[in-house]
Amino acid sequence: MKRVTLRDLVRGNTRKIRLRLREERPPELPASEPAPPLDLTGAIVRMTFRRAPIDGKDEDLQEHVLTKTTDDANEGLILDQNEDETKGKLEFYLKPEDTKYVRPGTLNFDVELETGAGEVYTVLGGQLYLAADITTDP
Repeated sequence: MKRVTLRDLVRGNTRKIRLRLREERPPELPASEPAPPLDLTGAIVRMTFRRAPIDGKDEDLQEHVLTKTTDDANEGLILDQNEDETKGKLEFYLKPEDTKYVRPGTLNFDVELETGAGEVYTVLGGQLYLAADITTDP
């Protein structure tokens, strides 16, 4: 699973997270060429945020913060998989109300892909820092 760090998000702000998922790199592919994009046709992709990974050690840190899914067009969207330029691409939408009351700090996330055949794969993981906000709604 590839690990990435997303740029900081200020609590209560809007963010569109754009991702492009790729297949595992074939050994014969030159390092200078990117791996082919995944075909997401018929898939559902979920992005889940927690304080810490589920490891059975500290349940307080494993608090579930947020899950977004491409199953709901208001939360996420898989772009047209018939076009080369958008194959493997998807977006998740964070809205102000998603993080308005979340305690600032580091959030861990993973991206899980469920194929049309029901197979489930964790394809990406990483961290996002949720910064404190200064301006709030009245």
